[in-house]
Amino acid sequence: MCTTCTHFHKHLSCDDIISTLSTFRSSDYKSPSIWPPYSSLLSISKKAKMGKTNSSLLPLALCCTVFLLLLLPFSLASQRSSSCNIEKLKSQKPITRLESEAGVAEIWDESDCQFECAGVTPTRYTVQPKGLLLPRYSNYPTLIYVVEGEGILGAVIPGCPESFQSSRQGDEHQRVQKIRQGDIIALPAGISVWGYNTGNTNLVGVAIRDIASQSNQLDRSSRMFFLAGNEPRERSSSRRSQESRRRSSDEQSRNIFSGFDTEILSEAFGVDSETARKLQNVDQSHRGFIIKVDDFQVTMPTRVEESRRSDRSSSRSNGMEELMCNMQLVQNIDDPRRSSVIYNREAGYLSDINLNNLPILRHINLGATRGHLRRNAVFVPHFHMNSHSVLYAIRGSARIQIVNDNGDSVHDDVVEEGEFISVPQNFVVTMKAEENSFDFVAFKTSGIPMTSTLAGKTSILRGIPDDVLRSSYGLSTEEVRKLKDNREEETMLVSPGNIKSTQ
Repeated sequence: MCTTCTHFHKHLSCDDIISTLSTFRSSDYKSPSIWPPYSSLLSISKKAKMGKTNSSLLPLALCCTVFLLLLLPFSLASQRSSSCNIEKLKSQKPITRLESEAGVAEIWDESDCQFECAGVTPTRYTVQPKGLLLPRYSNYPTLIYVVEGEGILGAVIPGCPESFQSSRQGDEHQRVQKIRQGDIIALPAGISVWGYNTGNTNLVGVAIRDIASQSNQLDRSSRMFFLAGNEPRERSSSRRSQESRRRSSDEQSRNIFSGFDTEILSEAFGVDSETARKLQNVDQSHRGFIIKVDDFQVTMPTRVEESRRSDRSSSRSNGMEELMCNMQLVQNIDDPRRSSVIYNREAGYLSDINLNNLPILRHINLGATRGHLRRNAVFVPHFHMNSHSVLYAIRGSARIQIVNDNGDSVHDDVVEEGEFISVPQNFVVTMKAEENSFDFVAFKTSGIPMTSTLAGKTSILRGIPDDVLRSSYGLSTEEVRKLKDNREEETMLVSPGNIKSTQ
């Protein structure tokens, strides 16, 4: 690169450098470390132009730095897609099972090429009735879909007030939210969360851990920091997850207090040594991070309070209160009457959630689509313009075909209930439900994901002139009209057997 700089240095004036640097803005980059070097370079160049600095002393490194800045957007864009040379895709089941006293966590292989490309780690949590998911935080944003059950979720945001007081005297805490089947839960990196199953059946949630997020300043592996409890020894298949490979076979993850000296903890919290020792969960290590709690009392907001809070957060999506202490983390997308983007009575429905209807997604840059396909219905060929799509089969099964940029089929198989499969950005995908209906949730690696369809009312082909289509595919005028118009009343989802005659 610097050989190139040497060639251009003779012809590069201060005006050229200023012009080039002025095309950059701090908002173009997510990394805050980019802006100060940029400002310094711009200042040096302007001083040289004004004669305050000898322009001949402008180092050759300045030119090289300009080229680095020019290449920076491409390196940032490639952070998520570190390896996307995908020849074949296969739907996957979890490879790691972590069993606790009152539940289990199942983790997919983040080193699998499809998940490595998307930069995510799929996970499934099952919490038994009266099970408490102990407080923890992580180095990545997480998007969760509640598959079944009901419970409560607590999220502790640093600096926010303890606005709820428990029936137990003196117990003040930050707000908690009710969660139920069909909820999407958005959790930014670093926020401490806990959950409790208030129902009579298992509370099950599937999630993607966005380890490629800019919020993750560590390596691209998912790390859980436990405030209480510990990660139990895993039971897994012959392959181990990348997270487990970071630890030796004899090492067991413990909570963050266990690494401190007991006396220092005692002084920091102003408690006796016995209380500090209990913080370290010395006698509780066998229980894992989901434990059973029979006597559980937490003050809950009323439905009216939740509704008012939701209205405030929607109307002030750019305010600091919404950003920090009043943010809405939960939104239900299971009711097609309230949240459907696409509805076809004979084919099914699609519901999207993005930063427009859940503003917190603006800050974690994730989204999701909840889909339901009726028996033998088809989700027409389409591609995701600005995101990867990581699909989880909730119920039923579907034949899913995926085609890459070479026109090669990288997947043509049935995806079964409980499996994850990732569709890389711009790879074309179509799916057809089997004899039973097919329910799925697709997590998107963009806060405002965009989809382009190849058939139906919004098809790309409908926007192309007839003569272009005739010349491109060797079609007759009549065939072009049928190609454009035969599905003009259906968008994305088409009902089975509804094919017009070509006679």
